[in-house]
Amino acid sequence: MLLGQFDGKISEKHQVSLPKKFREVLGGKLIVTKGFEHCLIVVSEKNWKTLLEGTEGRPFTSKSTRELQRFLLGNAVDVELDTKGRFVLPEFLRAFAKIKNDVLFAGISPLGGGGHTLEILERGGKVLAIDQDPEAMEHIKNKLKAKSAKYTVGKDLILVQGNFSEIDSIINEHGFEKISGALFDLGLSSHQLETPERGFSFGKEAPLDMRMSPGLGVTAADLINGLTVNEMTELFRQFGEESFAGPIAKAIVSKRHIEPILTTVQLAQIIARVRHQKRGEHTHPATRVFQALRIAVNDELNSLKEVLPKALTLLEAGGRIAVISFHSLEDRIVKQQFLAWKDGGKGMILTKKPIVATEEEIARNPRSRSAKLRIFEKL
Repeated sequence: MLLGQFDGKISEKHQVSLPKKFREVLGGKLIVTKGFEHCLIVVSEKNWKTLLEGTEGRPFTSKSTRELQRFLLGNAVDVELDTKGRFVLPEFLRAFAKIKNDVLFAGISPLGGGGHTLEILERGGKVLAIDQDPEAMEHIKNKLKAKSAKYTVGKDLILVQGNFSEIDSIINEHGFEKISGALFDLGLSSHQLETPERGFSFGKEAPLDMRMSPGLGVTAADLINGLTVNEMTELFRQFGEESFAGPIAKAIVSKRHIEPILTTVQLAQIIARVRHQKRGEHTHPATRVFQALRIAVNDELNSLKEVLPKALTLLEAGGRIAVISFHSLEDRIVKQQFLAWKDGGKGMILTKKPIVATEEEIARNPRSRSAKLRIFEKL
């Protein structure tokens, strides 16, 4: 669970006081080591093992793997909190992080295989999970059974198939008046990406579907084979921020005159012939077009705009809304909404800048590269 940012001080005895929220999650025995960009990593003993396991599956013949393991292990120290939640920060770590007086804690507790839902349950929370995808519901249910027998679906975890834009009616139907927190993870799940027939990924041959819910009428194939050049150009430009929108749209229309474009690989190949991957670019040339199609098919941006005000109304005083976005269109909506709430005196933004994944997290999960977390607390 991502925990926001907190300001602190280092004492004359070089002691740092860990924020209460962090102590509740991390416990009393910690590992501190060097991170990237002159930051330090502070993790629990349990999550330290998880962090190292993230490098074990990578080939040791790789120079980058050896360097990462040496970087993490060679600079790690065990620390134990005193009764006031303080620990001494060694001189070499203070020097590396350029710490003199002020300390900024940006909290990330790794989600080792259980996902957000299991983490919340393990901290004593009750979860009402909303997802449009019936397969995702079943996947979560099976994952929970495999992870822990302590929790019961229907009691500790309530699963609802639906659009989160209907959060107000869903909450009411299940007997809740207020909620203590709302977490919106806007990305596709690994399960969705790794199920080829859903059509979300261009890595494997699959129908051009992209519907989050099978009840939706329009598929990505319908758009690709039905829109005009101008309509498609506007779609790719607006929802994908694709600079090659026009040439890609023309290439698609030209190809569909010969045969219908019905599969993910067909579409990806057309795009790759127009938009070549640049040196050093991490994403596939088709990424932005696939994003635009998915947003349009599922009306994702309007759903996000609709759910945020509803979530704030449902939130109890002191409750928090956390949103993890994966592209600039989503992040812009969240940022602007949080600023409007702040200016309206409805609460405070806990993340001065969005929290992003560390290099270590990206090494374990490359899909986290584009993730941004913003948190708002209601007054």
